[in-house]
Amino acid sequence: MLFGCLIEGLPYAYFQVLRWVACGVCGYRAYLAFMLEKKAWMWGFVCSAVLFNPIAPIHLDRETWAVIDVVLAIALLVSLRMIKVIDEDESEEQ
Repeated sequence: MLFGCLIEGLPYAYFQVLRWVACGVCGYRAYLAFMLEKKAWMWGFVCSAVLFNPIAPIHLDRETWAVIDVVLAIALLVSLRMIKVIDEDESEEQ
């Protein structure tokens, strides 16, 4: 969804749903990072969740949001690798 924001002409409802999804995903990733004691990742995702929160939205121009969306999408993809390594370690212990 974050990369989809680069498409022109999307309805405003798309961005409203994106806020809910991004806030939830970032909140969950912050929780996982906290549990894994990855403080830098945790604070990055906490800040992202606050930035995307749908209750008290932060209003920025479209170009700024496009940059934030791409950076967050890349950060989420990179964080998948971090979590995957932990999952492999847990399966080896069993």
